[in-house]
Amino acid sequence: MNRRGFLTTTATGIGVARHLQAAPFATLGQLGSQKPLVVDCHSHLAAGGKYADPAALVEVADEVGIDILCCSPVTTYNYDMQLGNAMAIEAARRFPDRIVGFVNIPSADHGPEILDAIEKNVVSHGLKGLGEIKTPASIHNTALPATSSNWIRVFKKAAELKIPILAHQRPTDTEVIAEKVPEAIVIMAHMGNGDEEGNWRRAILAAQRYPNIYLETASSTTDLGFIEAAVEAVGPERIVFGSDLPLLDPHVQLAKITGARISSQAKRLILGENMSRLLGLERRQ
Repeated sequence: MNRRGFLTTTATGIGVARHLQAAPFATLGQLGSQKPLVVDCHSHLAAGGKYADPAALVEVADEVGIDILCCSPVTTYNYDMQLGNAMAIEAARRFPDRIVGFVNIPSADHGPEILDAIEKNVVSHGLKGLGEIKTPASIHNTALPATSSNWIRVFKKAAELKIPILAHQRPTDTEVIAEKVPEAIVIMAHMGNGDEEGNWRRAILAAQRYPNIYLETASSTTDLGFIEAAVEAVGPERIVFGSDLPLLDPHVQLAKITGARISSQAKRLILGENMSRLLGLERRQ
């Protein structure tokens, strides 16, 4: 018996197989009488240019059909952590119904100020997530910085504050974090796609092993069937839509979900309901 057949004959598999029923390509307007909530868990406030203005991001979101953008500032990486997080705070203040701000950090290795910055921006300024954090791995693969004691403290702080973490890191690192900080919600950016060590198949294995790992769908390449494979392996409840706006085209990223051969219910979960639940957002009418 193949895997698909096995899934349809087991108690745990029935629910997953139900979401794998072939569905024709659909637009947002064809997913039921009510437009699905679309929460983009992976968008960025740019360091400069047009998309440094959150109004430009909202304009694109309106065109595509995205209701809520989770914006993390890229300014924190190479320029100024305080400035970058201030941009996220201001964007959420200007567009409270459209933008959710994420606090971001350049590195976990900058001292206690990093933990203080995370707590202050969440507790005092209302930012609702951490990321997109980047945790580079050692080229010798002996002591991965992503799993160092400083990074563990960052993940524990986020778990303490009950905020999800959007992490651009390798599946192997994510597994270590998920085991050491099981109370953390770790969203693996790009579903591991494009990583030099692994890819979306390896990311799916990580999510199968650890229930606190979620898979995010933004990617610069689109392999045939990778959304369906993720739904089959872990169910649609731990997959979240992301576009990587403005770095990637959100029209294409959205079409990967609406055009997938999965049920309309699964599409609704991935497009927004899962992320809305993680962020504690009320359903938009």
